[in-house]
Amino acid sequence: MRSLVILAAGLVVACPALPPPDPVGDGDEGEGEGEPVEDSTEPLPADTWPCDRLDAFPHALASGATPMVVHYRRAAERPEAEELIAFLEEGWRLEIDELGMAAPLLDGAGDGSFGCGEDERLDVFLWAGHEESFVDVVTEMPATATEDYATMMVIDPYGPYGGDALRCTTLHELHHMSQAALDWWDAAVVYEMSATFVEEVIAGCHDSWEYALDDIQQAPELPV
Repeated sequence: MRSLVILAAGLVVACPALPPPDPVGDGDEGEGEGEPVEDSTEPLPADTWPCDRLDAFPHALASGATPMVVHYRRAAERPEAEELIAFLEEGWRLEIDELGMAAPLLDGAGDGSFGCGEDERLDVFLWAGHEESFVDVVTEMPATATEDYATMMVIDPYGPYGGDALRCTTLHELHHMSQAALDWWDAAVVYEMSATFVEEVIAGCHDSWEYALDDIQQAPELPV
């Protein structure tokens, strides 16, 4: 069962990090036997579940330091995919390896199937034009005592949370994946406060409050 999408957050809890997988190289995994992969230009509705449309993200770039793979739609987006991988690896090092936050759960279901993608690695979708960036769950881990989940991530590097904000957004969303490894059903405001802490204190993004201020001013009645 998928949860309500949350755009940021995390509990700061010391947990052992999963060891990174063996390096898988930095090649485009969609390109095999020397044959180029065709870009996907099909318009995708914003509510498309990307795990069900891997064909719309034909290119893939794997991290050599973390169990993560970035899927993208056009070969021309390779530089953004490389930048995203670099931010994900930085976030993993800062949040998980150094501070001991929970490592995101891999999405192997134990029966040979996977919550998203073609293997157990964490799937990140570089989705130009979506405008939002978020984490959502792909499969629950029933063998554990808590309601923990494996997750996937969507990032639009060209949208309002991309550009100069892409690094902060990536570290923020990675923290949501870490939260889901503990429990996905705590109060959303706690998750958001925790992820904002990651932005401010760990990533050094000192203007992450600006979007919230804008929201409050446009709809001041919502907190009442």
